[in-house]
Amino acid sequence: MGTEIQGRLDPATGRGPAGVRATRIARARLESGPMAGPPLVRALRPGWLTAPGLLLVACSHSASLPAPHQATEAAAASNSAFASPYAYEWFIRAEVLRAHGQLAPAIAAYRAALTSADEDPYVLSRLAGALDEYGDRAAADAELNAALTLDPHSEAAWFTRAQIAERHDEVDAAVAAYERAESAAGHSAQAPLALARLLRMQGSNERAIAVLTRFEARTLPGSAGAALAALELALMRDDGAAAYAAAQAQLRAATFSRDALLRTARDLLDRGRPELAERILQALPSQPQDTPLRLRALLACGRREAAEALLTTADPAVFGGLVPTAQAYLAVQRADLALELAASALLLAPNEARAQLVNAQATLALGRYTDAAVLFAQLQAAGSAGASAQAGLMLALQAEGLAALAGEVSRERDSR
Repeated sequence: MGTEIQGRLDPATGRGPAGVRATRIARARLESGPMAGPPLVRALRPGWLTAPGLLLVACSHSASLPAPHQATEAAAASNSAFASPYAYEWFIRAEVLRAHGQLAPAIAAYRAALTSADEDPYVLSRLAGALDEYGDRAAADAELNAALTLDPHSEAAWFTRAQIAERHDEVDAAVAAYERAESAAGHSAQAPLALARLLRMQGSNERAIAVLTRFEARTLPGSAGAALAALELALMRDDGAAAYAAAQAQLRAATFSRDALLRTARDLLDRGRPELAERILQALPSQPQDTPLRLRALLACGRREAAEALLTTADPAVFGGLVPTAQAYLAVQRADLALELAASALLLAPNEARAQLVNAQATLALGRYTDAAVLFAQLQAAGSAGASAQAGLMLALQAEGLAALAGEVSRERDSR
């Protein structure tokens, strides 16, 4: 279980015993305790002191953590200061609380993880970030100043200072702090990536590319950091082939990057860059839950036949049921199959407005304009499907050659 910290919390500062760093205790506990060894330690090294890594540890070990309020109540009952738990346990608890938005107890837990004589710049930096999120910028700055007094070259302190400055729209200060963080840890990817992203958001693409190019040149080939930088460079240059290669390299370097790559693809689609999104998705091994995103990318790229081929092999459950799958078939211009699925959905739930709407839309797409107009009118009369039913009714009437009637429907809509 590692060496237990037997000291007591300072009642004035709420901090733990002198001479022990939370991060050192954490690393020792991981390497020698019941959580040591593969696969957990391999998964956490070399950069385990990150929020995802700490959440992984916390999920594995949270049952043994004493709740801070329970410790406080015990101290009150005994009318004395209470014994500190392991410093790293307070630190992990702080990270978990912060990840769940519980900033006040997270701040208290960070303070409990700190020590009075041998404080850790990393823990101070995490505390500073939480304080700023809580709305106390002055206290955050004070903790960062303390961290940088202990270690003027602390990557964590400079990176947190940059994040805080960026959060407050202090762009120049953020750029300068990211540069200091980058110089403090030349092989770490977090500062160069964050700096490049900020510069790109400010319209300084050339500077962003220069930052990533320098990092790529000095980092270890084949590392996760190199793959991340290569992907960012490919996206900035709109280079689909390079994005594909970088995504594959990222998967080789860190298998847990799959979810991050999916988020990148989704973000690219949201920003109207479907070709790059599709190349990244091509690099990922296919899984059923990815099907809606892959379908969206193929349709956005105009690859209707490929989208239809993907759809025909998909389980309707991945889209959320019959009706969303019918909508997907409408998107790939297979109104006949959409109509079949909508009919099946209506057999199960005759009054479901979404199924009725897809049924009407598929009928319209098949050229059955009179039938579609009746279906849309029924939806409109029932107050179902709203603007979609009105728009469909107008299209059906116009297609049937009833422009005057469509105009009346439009005027009635505008008068409401």
